[in-house]
Amino acid sequence: MVKVNMCKVSVVVPVYNVEKYLAQCLNSIVNQTLKDIEIIVVDDGSTDLSPSICDEFSKKDSRIKVIHKQNEGYGRACNIGIENASGEYIGIVESDDYAENNMFENLYNIASSNNLDVVKSNWYFYTSSPETNKKMTDFLFKTDAILNAKDNPSILNIMPSVWSCLYKKSFLDKYDIRFLETKGACYQDIAFAHKTIALSGKYYFTKEAYIHYRQDNEHSSVKSKSNVFSICNEYEEVYKFLDKYPDLKNRVIENICLNQYISCRWNLARIADDSQEEFIDVFCDTFKKLREKNALGKFFYSHIRKKEVDLLINDKEKFLVKFRKKQLKRSQNKEKRKIFSLRIKLGYIRLNLFNKSYCARW
Repeated sequence: MVKVNMCKVSVVVPVYNVEKYLAQCLNSIVNQTLKDIEIIVVDDGSTDLSPSICDEFSKKDSRIKVIHKQNEGYGRACNIGIENASGEYIGIVESDDYAENNMFENLYNIASSNNLDVVKSNWYFYTSSPETNKKMTDFLFKTDAILNAKDNPSILNIMPSVWSCLYKKSFLDKYDIRFLETKGACYQDIAFAHKTIALSGKYYFTKEAYIHYRQDNEHSSVKSKSNVFSICNEYEEVYKFLDKYPDLKNRVIENICLNQYISCRWNLARIADDSQEEFIDVFCDTFKKLREKNALGKFFYSHIRKKEVDLLINDKEKFLVKFRKKQLKRSQNKEKRKIFSLRIKLGYIRLNLFNKSYCARW
């Protein structure tokens, strides 16, 4: 069914208890140079001042549609936004981040002129105190080019970052791509990102950065200790999805395994010690089965040391001991850098002294 009054871009903003950052986020979208947009704000049962902030913005701008609902989780909030979108393309901006004001105009121009299924931009890792913006620079694939996963599976090996993309609405509907709706879970961008990239016939990544991805939100869902196994649910969905496309699966399986290993290792680092002992069992069992299926090959081991994987599978207790020692050392080094660190690059000097940052340019 074709919707009347289709706009160029629908921007979906899932909101949950982000009163501290919400105005900055919404202002960055309202002030976009692309005016032919709608902004769908989905308040997922917030208990702080977020609902009233949403309503105040909607009173000032007719392009903003606010949906208040009971708390059901990030995935459900995003799906409601997608279902209510009338745009040719859909973008998602998380409510503790903010966008450069030319983001959607530039991405839409790239997407529409090339008839893309997905266009993805670079981003900044952003902290507000001290204010820093670090641009993502590590890519395993050709950028600023039209690609697809069958011929270029390395496009899957990038951080999911669903908030730095535009998705063609008809593409999402054709393959019925939506977020998992596991209540209370985090990492719900993993399966969605893998599906969209894997099925996209025309995928484009630009090195231009537009989103400021906040790193210092103390209430971020990925910091919740209760979501120990959420990442497992997401990858189960990825493999279930790949079973429908056996030819595609054979081409991208190692890339998915690499993502999963890195994700599991990162998850292991963030959770409490007692949860680590639970999670290491799943981590070990998962990669033991993948190795038995010959899913770990040359590409995988070119990024992950084989000795490390063998230790995980053969002696998970020893793996965990070594892992904890490395984490402790990294934490100690991080604390030292807070006391004193000096970085000299072309054009500026940055000094960190007693957790304060000073920058001089020339």
